[in-house]
Amino acid sequence: MQRIMLLEDDRDIRESTKLLLETEGYVIIAPKNIPSVEEIAAAGPSLILLDIWLGQTDGSELGKAIKQHKGLENVPLLVISAARDIVEITAAVSADGFIVKPYEMETLISAVRSHLKN
Repeated sequence: MQRIMLLEDDRDIRESTKLLLETEGYVIIAPKNIPSVEEIAAAGPSLILLDIWLGQTDGSELGKAIKQHKGLENVPLLVISAARDIVEITAAVSADGFIVKPYEMETLISAVRSHLKN
């Protein structure tokens, strides 16, 4: 079973996204508090969804740390943001793709499926 780490500080978005992806058969790890890179690695995600605006945590810096962490460097990382410069942010983080907020359910599911196809 594929595990998705959802790093989102907005409770409503986190819970609705979690429920949507669970109905698609994914195991969702959606912590209320943003974990360390080591904790993310220990969870063994197949894919990571990362909001860039995480309140006290800089999502861009966390994304860079994820992509540089041994064991996570090959895990697909998708940036989720309403930022106008999401393309530049995605490139700076070395993320594998992005999803623009607000997003349609089918857009999210399609992006997840395309990055988890094995």
